[in-house]
Amino acid sequence: MGFLYLAVHVARHGLFPFKWLADLDWLVARGALDWKKVQDMARRLGWEKAVQSCFAACAALLETPTPGPLARTMPPKAARLRISAPGPLEIPRETLFCMRLLPRLTPRLRFLAIRIFVPTPADGELLRLPSALFFLYYFLRPWRLMFAVAGWSIQAGLARLRRMFRRGT
Repeated sequence: MGFLYLAVHVARHGLFPFKWLADLDWLVARGALDWKKVQDMARRLGWEKAVQSCFAACAALLETPTPGPLARTMPPKAARLRISAPGPLEIPRETLFCMRLLPRLTPRLRFLAIRIFVPTPADGELLRLPSALFFLYYFLRPWRLMFAVAGWSIQAGLARLRRMFRRGT
């Protein structure tokens, strides 16, 4: 199960931290995993694509051998490697990715409500309040997220405009 969580974590971060890919490669090289169980559990949890993309990256970068049961489900070699650096929309993508991992609507809505309404340490860093006023962070959180999403959208739009102008010149 730890292998699956690491694979999903790596996929969630866009296969970007190379250290995590090396950890997956090490787990495969150790040979202590029951690949049939890994494949069945990934299928049950809906994590097959995440596991496939991690194996594809490991195979392309580290020449990790793909275990038998998973080799049949891997995409063709040409479409395997899709590694992307974090961009301005990384946090919204991460949230949507996590929501897709949840099997039903109720847990998805619960996850989204927590992300929107429950204060995080970042809220406390933005505005330091005495502990007696902690409840105000619950009102601050949606506003902070609204401004953050606006900022992410502006950054993504500017990045797209820069790419368009570079292509045009």
